[in-house]
Amino acid sequence: MNTARSPPKTPPGCRDNNGNSPFPLTPEQVKRTEMNQLKAKALFAERLKEKQGKGGNGTDSVTGKREREDRYIQPARKFMNYIEYDFSKIKDTKGGFIVDDDKPEGRKKWDEKLFSKPFIEPPLSLDPAKNAKCRECRSVELDFTYQRDFNCDVCSKCIKDLPEKYSLLTKTECRTDYLLTEPELKDVEILPHRLKPNPHASNWSNMMLYLRYQAEEFAIRKWGSLEKLDEIHTERETKKKTAKDKRFMTRLEGSSLIVIDETHCF
Repeated sequence: MNTARSPPKTPPGCRDNNGNSPFPLTPEQVKRTEMNQLKAKALFAERLKEKQGKGGNGTDSVTGKREREDRYIQPARKFMNYIEYDFSKIKDTKGGFIVDDDKPEGRKKWDEKLFSKPFIEPPLSLDPAKNAKCRECRSVELDFTYQRDFNCDVCSKCIKDLPEKYSLLTKTECRTDYLLTEPELKDVEILPHRLKPNPHASNWSNMMLYLRYQAEEFAIRKWGSLEKLDEIHTERETKKKTAKDKRFMTRLEGSSLIVIDETHCF
């Protein structure tokens, strides 16, 4: 015989119709309850005051809920000293040096100087009459670097076969052998040159290379002839040797050295 279980019944209320409890609190319990309420209110007021002192009002004006103390995610400890820069607001101070601001005119001149000489060998024309030819063998297969740096139309074969004309000289050799001055060697209109990295040290100034026959032709125009150049070169070497001997004799006379003849040696 199956019998259905009835659901549990709610116990009767603990208060009467007037809301009074059938078990009234004792005076001690009432006093303890009031003390706990006062402590809770005082603690809430203290926390609210601390929140307002930090700049917040303790509650959200829209939702009425209390704000979280940590509104933003705290960074990791190893990224505490990380500083994020806004590069759009950073100004280049040139490392503390006083320099002029970049002007468009200077940049334009630099671009013109940079691209004044071609970097790629120009192609040959279909018309043979328009192609440049070697000044020695009339070949059209010219050395592009000689044509670009020295304005000299010569082929690679003639450069190897005629080193007395087309070999390259350093600035020191031009100054010593042909008695050319520094301003003359730096003037591109007088003597075109080629710049090359210094093989001795990368932080030294670039080498300036000159074409031999161009340096020789300018020396002839300057001194009159190669024979006159040799005479001037010999005269300068003689004067240099005489001045060196004179300085040596002056130091020898002023010194306190005693020269003992070999006959007085024991």
